[in-house]
Amino acid sequence: KSVLVEAVTWCIRRNLIPQERLPLRGGNPRYFILAASPFHSDGQPFAEPWQINDFWVPTSGDLAELVGRARRIIQHAGLDPADFKVRLAD
Repeated sequence: KSVLVEAVTWCIRRNLIPQERLPLRGGNPRYFILAASPFHSDGQPFAEPWQINDFWVPTSGDLAELVGRARRIIQHAGLDPADFKVRLAD
């Protein structure tokens, strides 16, 4: 979860994703990857929602899914995900 939460937090702290642009959609247009409330477009609640300021992000899924969401959010912020690196700590 932390790779997604950290990516979202980093973008939000730099004001790269204004509230007016929410919700951000993922690969499936019915589902949000970042929103102002913890619900998808069909009313389903986010699985394992995480709140960061006034933003909500669903944090369920395996590492590949979470990294994929982080990449899409970084792209929505107007940045290139290739410019980011993940460091694993012991």
